[in-house]
Amino acid sequence: MSISLPEYLRATAITVQGTLFQRLGMAHLGSVDRVGDEGSVRGLTVAVTGPTAGIGRATAAALARRGAHGEDSRAARCTCC
Repeated sequence: MSISLPEYLRATAITVQGTLFQRLGMAHLGSVDRVGDEGSVRGLTVAVTGPTAGIGRATAAALARRGAHGEDSRAARCTCC
């Protein structure tokens, strides 16, 4: 199955537009690099996706050591599902 040129151009335009809006929407946020490897994040609430393995687990552990707090997503699941 091949994609037509107009479909390809539309998909490309949507991707570029999404990226630009994301960058503009996040422009007011400070750089993560300002905190550095040893900076304090005490008191910040963080959300880490996939904190049970791999990079997510290492990230959650590093943030916890530096003072951030979060919520166990298993406890935050809705009761309707």
